[in-house]
Amino acid sequence: MSKPNRLLLVEDEEADVVYFQRLCRKHGVDAAITVVRDGDAALEVLKHPSVDDAGRFVVVTDLNMPGLTGHELIDEIRGDTSLTANVIFVISTSDLPDDIEKAYARHVAGYIIKDTRGERLDAGVKMLSQYLKSVALP
Repeated sequence: MSKPNRLLLVEDEEADVVYFQRLCRKHGVDAAITVVRDGDAALEVLKHPSVDDAGRFVVVTDLNMPGLTGHELIDEIRGDTSLTANVIFVISTSDLPDDIEKAYARHVAGYIIKDTRGERLDAGVKMLSQYLKSVALP
């Protein structure tokens, strides 16, 4: 029997959290969503999950946050053998080639740009929904 999907959204902007959750409902994302506001809080959830959050996550992280940034969070996850099985997607307003290349060099599953009209994020959440329905996760 497969485990339920768990999605960890790492986003410091409340409006972006609300919009992401709305898109998840729109596209039928089949996952329990835990929201944290920065990379430090994300590491706490990943390293010391509550009973409700036990198991692996699909991590969806912003890059530009106070404290531990998204790039630093990805480094921490990829550098900890107990966390490397977590799948990571980036959502960011940054379309800088350096940010994109740096994320993929750390083996993210996807890089979704939060554009001003919301079209790319909408398409990205739709893809994420299909991803969760299509793959077997550890």
